[in-house]
Amino acid sequence: MLRFCALALAALASACSTGSSTTVANQTPAAAAVAQDDGIAWFQGDVPAAFTHAKAENKPIFVYWGAVWCPPCQQVKATIFKRREFIERSRLLVPVYLDGDLPSAQKYGEQFGVVGYPTMILFRPDGTEIMRLPGGVDIELYDSVLDSALHDLRPVSEIVAAAKRDPGRLTASDWKLLAYYAWETGEQRIVSDDDRQMFVQQLLPACPASALSDCIRLKLSLATLVAQTEGKPKITLDARDLLATLNDLLDRPGLRPANLDYILYAADDLVKVATQPNSPERKALEAKWQGVLTDIASDESVSKADRVGTGYARVVLAKLDAGKGPLPADVLAVARERAAWGDRVTTDAYERQSVINVVANMFDEAGLDVEANDLLTRELGRSKSPFYFMEDIADLAQKAGHKDVALYWLERAYNESAGPATRFQWGTNYLLGVIEMAPDDGNRIERVGLAVLDELGKEKDGIYQRSRIRLERIDKAVRAWNKSGTHTAIVVALRGRLSEICAPVAAQDSARQTCDRFLART
Repeated sequence: MLRFCALALAALASACSTGSSTTVANQTPAAAAVAQDDGIAWFQGDVPAAFTHAKAENKPIFVYWGAVWCPPCQQVKATIFKRREFIERSRLLVPVYLDGDLPSAQKYGEQFGVVGYPTMILFRPDGTEIMRLPGGVDIELYDSVLDSALHDLRPVSEIVAAAKRDPGRLTASDWKLLAYYAWETGEQRIVSDDDRQMFVQQLLPACPASALSDCIRLKLSLATLVAQTEGKPKITLDARDLLATLNDLLDRPGLRPANLDYILYAADDLVKVATQPNSPERKALEAKWQGVLTDIASDESVSKADRVGTGYARVVLAKLDAGKGPLPADVLAVARERAAWGDRVTTDAYERQSVINVVANMFDEAGLDVEANDLLTRELGRSKSPFYFMEDIADLAQKAGHKDVALYWLERAYNESAGPATRFQWGTNYLLGVIEMAPDDGNRIERVGLAVLDELGKEKDGIYQRSRIRLERIDKAVRAWNKSGTHTAIVVALRGRLSEICAPVAAQDSARQTCDRFLART
């Protein structure tokens, strides 16, 4: 399965400390802001300076955490950040652009409790977190969500506490912020995924008719969370009620923009929870869904990536009851047509990063691996971050049984990647690929492992958040590879290199704990 993040419904697990709110105004060290040519006056200076400036000016802080290679980041830049309305609102804020490869960016990621790109957080002038803003919603609605967050600067953590006491006293802004809070980016700091199922289920009966769109979104988020729960969900959903809600959503065009991300990228989860396989209810719901997808595909107010995403939704819906057989010819035809359209009309190199990512995953879901490979290979000459797609090409090669080809692309992707955190990420993927596909090549594993660990040593404050998570993956994979003890010498060499890298880390630093855990294992 290729990587797909047009709708981020789950974040990487993290071992960061938790809390109901985060205050960062007095934190160090520094990370420089990056100026972007988008009309937004991004703060020119490090993160502590931005919070100091915001406090002095009594302005909220807007922190954008992303990466230049990240497809949904390019989607945000191509849509939300280019809107005149958002640019005007940004003048009321201190906007901070924090690229994940900037110095100390991963340490700030750990302080803010963010892992996935993109994450957008609004803070009070004193540094208290207010809201984590979603990146996959209708761009006009985004302005409304931001306005609600700015209305009284009330942290979502306080809203959740108030809702647990008496949801009947929540304001219209409160309901909107609960509906659109980007829970998947919050490392379960406010409500854990398990507790969120119970919380939202208990909240929904109090949701007022005046907040219908927000109520629907809360219900869809709950249904998707239940569908993606490993093992037995904590709650039982009323399938008939969900089916009625989905029909209402699809029948009323005015409700669709606020829930476009669910319509396009969670269609299979929602239909699966609301209906039984091959039932008349499922067939009727799918038929209605297909008609709405046709409308969205021709709607010029919708982003190019999402108009392509209508083909993705058709594919995953068709797969629900298809078994192991081929998908219907008409579904494959639409997938190819949407891909060709997106490829043809998307001329901006950055926007293409998002569009081509959707196409590649649509082809992957449809079993069109040869076409996905051809598309991605052609895109390497146009992409601003071709190494991102090289990893997808490697996945396709491995799926086809061509391990040498897969390792070639993983190595090339690592070699062509740029930025300290990015290079460690792509290096980790290459190392894990070698361990998986060439486990007997100890010399190669040692050579690649040492080189990848050296990436951590090239940057101060490198052993945090996304990089920390990948270091833990390396540790797990290496220990499993050496389970028999036949590769102990190589493992000792890798741990010795990390020990050198970790030597300057202070004892009280959280990175020291990461180092110690890794080095203590055998």
